[in-house]
Amino acid sequence: MPAPGRVHSHTRRRLHRTLGALALAMLAFVSACGDDPASVGTPAPSLYDKYGGHATVVVVVDAFVARVAADARINAFFAETAADSVRLSRFKARLVEQVAGWMGGPEVYTGRDMVSAHRFMGVDDRAFDALVQDLVLTLRDAGVEEADIAALAPRVLALRGDIVVRANLP
Repeated sequence: MPAPGRVHSHTRRRLHRTLGALALAMLAFVSACGDDPASVGTPAPSLYDKYGGHATVVVVVDAFVARVAADARINAFFAETAADSVRLSRFKARLVEQVAGWMGGPEVYTGRDMVSAHRFMGVDDRAFDALVQDLVLTLRDAGVEEADIAALAPRVLALRGDIVVRANLP
């Protein structure tokens, strides 16, 4: 047994390894939080703020609507809306609210619920998928990172059940 106040060399080595591992773990944690120690515990900005807020969402929605209008797979669903400037303006405003909300912005969607809005449109899975593809391409063109597109995907894909018409089951 060692003299009082003395520590075995194997105990000392174990203590050094433990403290070393703890120091590395703390260094990794601080590095992951950023260079600024004040950033520890600070939430990341919303996607809305990260990409420039309302003005950016408006630009993305305009580009998305233009892409959909040019997409022969689905543009027939929007032909009447596209032909009426008042209706198109309202449609874009509701879409801005919806996309901004998905991105964590303060906008609140004030349009009709998705079931009512799409009930008689006859949207099938292929049309829904084409619309999602157009949205993804638009987001990429706008410089939205793939990880952020993936973070938005569940919000968009959750609408499938409300938008896609299902055949009546017996």
